Amino acid sequence: RFPGYMSEETGASLMVTELPAPFAVASQGFNAAGFKTKGMTLLTEEKLKFGELQGGLYSASQAAQGVEFLKWMAIFGDASTTYIVTAAFPKAHAEELSEKLKAAVRSAKAGGAAADPMDAVTFRVKPAGTMKLAKVIANMLLFTDNGIFPARGVENPLFVAAASITQAMP
Repeated sequence: RFPGYMSEETGASLMVTELPAPFAVASQGFNAAGFKTKGMTLLTEEKLKFGELQGGLYSASQAAQGVEFLKWMAIFGDASTTYIVTAAFPKAHAEELSEKLKAAVRSAKAGGAAADPMDAVTFRVKPAGTMKLAKVIANMLLFTDNGIFPARGVENPLFVAAASITQAMP
């Protein structure tokens, strides 16, 4: 239900998010006050490079559904795109998972071999007419007129297709 991995056994997850926003703008909320607005407590902060891109590594805690979670988060990017890699795990599993997930988050890099955008989602949509796949964001496909993103104006159509965020019903 999200772009990444999840361990049903431990409740740990690793999620990757790509935002069509400048790193300088998207990273502004990555501080104690910004984390607090999301119900998190910032624990540590370290400026790092991820490949050739500037960024930071953050750790935080957050209670959700009566469980205390710890998180490792990397945010990095450039003038047009921001990448966020988040590992979350129950505090009860910190001893076995924290360093492994921290290493996974720290190893993130943008680029590499071109991938099929449809590999990012668990469903298929066939565009019609002049609508073309323009962008994949999280677990969503964005279709625009002739695949131009962002759309040139408010009169240009935008179609968003995404998987349901709830568990499948029998």
